[in-house]
Amino acid sequence: MKASERLYYSQSSLFEVEANVISCERSEDGFDVVLDRTVFAPEGGGQPSDEGSIDGYKVIKATDCVDYIVYSIDTEIVVGTRVRMSIDHNRRLDHCRQHTGEHIVSGLACALFGAKNVGFHMSDDYMTLDFDMPLDSKQLRLLEDKANEAVWADIPVTSTIVSAEELESMELRKKSDGLKGELRIITIDSVDSCTCCGTHVESTAKVGIIRIVDSMNHRGGTRLWVLCAGRALDDYRLKHNALIAVAKGFSTSWENVPGCVDELKRELSTQRYENKLTANRLCSYIASELLSAASVHKGVKLVCYAEDGSDMAKLKLLGEELCRRERCVCALIGRRDEAVNYQFIRSDDVKQSMRDLIQAANMIFSGKGGGRDDRAQGSAKYSESWKETAGQLFDYIKRVMG
Repeated sequence: MKASERLYYSQSSLFEVEANVISCERSEDGFDVVLDRTVFAPEGGGQPSDEGSIDGYKVIKATDCVDYIVYSIDTEIVVGTRVRMSIDHNRRLDHCRQHTGEHIVSGLACALFGAKNVGFHMSDDYMTLDFDMPLDSKQLRLLEDKANEAVWADIPVTSTIVSAEELESMELRKKSDGLKGELRIITIDSVDSCTCCGTHVESTAKVGIIRIVDSMNHRGGTRLWVLCAGRALDDYRLKHNALIAVAKGFSTSWENVPGCVDELKRELSTQRYENKLTANRLCSYIASELLSAASVHKGVKLVCYAEDGSDMAKLKLLGEELCRRERCVCALIGRRDEAVNYQFIRSDDVKQSMRDLIQAANMIFSGKGGGRDDRAQGSAKYSESWKETAGQLFDYIKRVMG
């Protein structure tokens, strides 16, 4: 089959074209169509595919078969038919800007720090670049500055087709392995040159702006999240609006927000400490009340407690306080929002297994939970009769303990 002419290699701003159908075969997705030329770039090299249609029929997917691209549609088209292919303009331009921005960042990272790009992924809302070495905040700031200087320098982005033999003698930042036939080189003078099958803008100026919005250590190197053009503007607006909203919440200007947040953190830390002291004092008071009212079974106090508003953390704190004071078995149940929590805990020198009690609780509450012989916990969905159910469980435990 004759190779398809890839017009997007040299005309990335061409969004529509007429072409001839040179093959159409039935497939699992409908029909696989091949055209003699195309503006529709398939997925490849970390870049998503274009989206579009052939004579108004949506392209379901596009598969790169080296010499030609197979387009899956749900309608048969007769071989030899002249058709019009159209792609989503905004999606194409976004991909061009992001991918060119990737080349700028990758090329400069190599030139500035000797960092090699070992991974690239572009999605509909973010782009990641992986480098083979750690890059600190100062390096990333310099990289971002230099990348935007390259954008503002309005450097032409050129595409050249070479043979595999010619590629061997060329010095490029990156050469993909195993390439055959005619190969495409993307060049940005003084910035980058490498093999690439993606779409790009004609000049770095059309990238607009490049923002490195986040980074993390990744497999001994660095992963960057990079946004270009409209994506960078959207990110700026989102964060700016969030910052202004926070500033208004503090009744201050945006410059003072970091200081206000630090002060709030200090206040919260103090409040948490005071709340903890209050909770401990309350727990001590409740423990005294419960121990004084507890029934005794073979020298062991049985503490049964059910209260609205108690979460698992409070039940655990109370159980530990009770067992610290006396030899006891504690069956503690609390309802918080739409959940009923139960905690069973015993003193170290008591033999009664808490696993037996959690199994009984799971059955009577239709809940889930587990644990060890000395401690177990679980929860169930709230029902209005939860306190009556708790009473039934307490009666069972009293019988078990004799």
